[in-house]
Amino acid sequence: MVVQNKLDTGDPRKAVLLEPFVHQVGGHMSMMKYDEHTVCKPLISQEQWVYESLPTAIKQFTPQYKGIISVCLRKDSLGNVGLIASPSLPTDNCSSLDKEHSVMLWQEIKRTSTTSSERLFVKWSQTPFTKTIKDRWEPGSMEMMHRKKEEKKARHIKKCEQSTSGSLGLRICGMQVYRADTGQFLCKDKYYGRKLSPDGFRQALCQFLHNGNRLRTDVLEPIVSQLKALLSVIKSQSSYRFYSSSLLIIYDGQEPKENKETLANHPQGCFQNIKRTMPHGTGHPKVDVRMIDFAHTTYKGSKYNHTIYDGPDHGYIFGLENLVKILENTREGE
Repeated sequence: MVVQNKLDTGDPRKAVLLEPFVHQVGGHMSMMKYDEHTVCKPLISQEQWVYESLPTAIKQFTPQYKGIISVCLRKDSLGNVGLIASPSLPTDNCSSLDKEHSVMLWQEIKRTSTTSSERLFVKWSQTPFTKTIKDRWEPGSMEMMHRKKEEKKARHIKKCEQSTSGSLGLRICGMQVYRADTGQFLCKDKYYGRKLSPDGFRQALCQFLHNGNRLRTDVLEPIVSQLKALLSVIKSQSSYRFYSSSLLIIYDGQEPKENKETLANHPQGCFQNIKRTMPHGTGHPKVDVRMIDFAHTTYKGSKYNHTIYDGPDHGYIFGLENLVKILENTREGE
C-alpha cells in the first residue's frame, strides 16, 4: 500500500534546481525531475484534491503524492533561466497560482528571464529501473464531464470516435521502448496513437513488448496480474469517474540475467510462435502499473464537481477489460 507522506524539507535553506524529466511519455504539460525518485508538475487544484482524497484501495495504483513545493523562475549570472524548487521559499516571493498561471509559468521559462513563482505538487516516480519501458494509455469510453465547454466536448467526442477509444475504450497516448538490439529508445506520441485501428493497436502493443530481439513475454503475466487487481478495485468504487485520466504501464528493459537468451526477430506477426519465446529461469521482471492524470476526475464529495454518479466507472472498466483481453490473447499466442 502506498501511503501519502509530507515532503521531507530537510535543510530549510536548501533549494533544488529542477531538471527536465526526459522520460515523459504524453501529457499536455512538462514534468520536471526533483530527485531520483520524485517528479513534479504544474499544480492543478482539482488533481491535488483527488490525490489527497483517494481511497486506500486506489492509492496502491497511483503515484505517491508527496505534497506541494514552491518554485521560482530564476536567471543565473550567465543568463541561463531555471526553475528553483524549495519547500520553504518565502510565500511573499512565490505566489500560489492555479492551472492557467502554472501553464503560463511553464511557457515563460522558454522565452523570458522574469522571476516568477508557482506551487507544484510532487509525485513519486517509478522504482528505479535500469532501462525504463513506458506506455501511456487513456482508458474510458466517450463519456465526458458536463463542466467541459461544449466545443471542447465536441472535439473530444470526435477524437474518440476516430480512434480506438470508441471501439476498445482506450488509446495509446505515448510510448517509450528500449531496443536491446540498438541500445536506443523507440518513442511514439499521442498522434501516433490516435491514428491506430484496433488491429494497429494490437500491433503497437506488440511493439511495446518487443525489445528488438524478442517479445518480452516474461512481463506479460505480472502486467496482466496488476491490471486485473486494478480492475477489481475500480469495480468496487462507486461515484468515481476518471475522465481524461491515463494509465501508465512500466517494465524494465534490462532483462534479469537468468532470463537472457538469444532469439530470432519477429518481423511479421509478433503474436506468432509466442510460446516458443517464453524465457526460462527464475528472474522476476520489474513491472509497474499506475493511474495518473486526475485533473478531470470527479467523485461524490468533490468540491469541484457537484454532480454525483452512481456505480463504478463503466467506461474505464470497458477499456481495462479490453486491454486485459488483448494481453491474454498475446500470452496465448493468438
